[in-house]
Amino acid sequence: METMTKADRLTKARDEREAARAAIRVEPPAPAARVPVDPHTTIIVDRASGKAYTKLANIVTDPTQPRKAKNIDLDEIAALATSLRDGGQIQPIVVDWQADQEKWMIVVGERRYMAALVAGMDRIACTFIHKPLAPFFRKKMQLKENIQRAGFTDLERAEGFRDMMTLGNLTATQLAQELQLSNTTVSMALALLELPEPIRADVESGTITARAAVELGKLEGPEQAELHREVVEGGLNRAEVVSAVKEKKRRKSGRKSKKLKPVIFRTNFGTATIAAKPENVEGVLREALAQVEQQKAAA
Repeated sequence: METMTKADRLTKARDEREAARAAIRVEPPAPAARVPVDPHTTIIVDRASGKAYTKLANIVTDPTQPRKAKNIDLDEIAALATSLRDGGQIQPIVVDWQADQEKWMIVVGERRYMAALVAGMDRIACTFIHKPLAPFFRKKMQLKENIQRAGFTDLERAEGFRDMMTLGNLTATQLAQELQLSNTTVSMALALLELPEPIRADVESGTITARAAVELGKLEGPEQAELHREVVEGGLNRAEVVSAVKEKKRRKSGRKSKKLKPVIFRTNFGTATIAAKPENVEGVLREALAQVEQQKAAA
């Protein structure tokens, strides 16, 4: 029988202890899978009124909203907050569910949402759309909501038009039909986006009107920059800008007009020089010959 050394016995005892530990080791349970928020659980229905609400904490604003928060009149929001406190909410806001954020995102009604925050309300009445709206229809609803509001700037409107055209692959005419606007309204708005940044900035600040800016867009380069400066410094109205644009175009056209390059004919009888457009040379020669014949007949 083989005799074990002390070292062998210690090693064997250690291995047996490790085997025992492994046999009784209990693995910690796997973490439970996170359960997504059910949007229905965030809706509070008032049975008496039939209105549906959600807490303001369940709502986020839309970063693609065409009306920028910086252009919203805070005095208007304060007045609306007072109205909400005193008379309650008359019209619900429209929200759709964003599963990735587990929040309701405002489609239309951001002003009412902001006023509710100012008023210290904890919930707001909503029309709930349980799936995210397609970007095109979201933009269309937002433009229709804001397009007649005084605080919706000309450039915000123009950028909204451009975005909706891109999302729907629309022409300007098709966009006008979608929003029930005139073609002129749409084309004038889009023309603002073609202007240089300094002019757009003055439109945004209210220094010059959108109509005057569109007229400036009919000029280019130094002429446009010069008239832009005159509009800002002199406060020219649209009619005055229209007149100034026509005058500058007339002067530019006059400077660019060139004398017709003469066409020279050398013959055995002499040289004839004709100043006419190439396509009119033959007609000039015919008329000249006719006049020669008349002069001979009269002699």
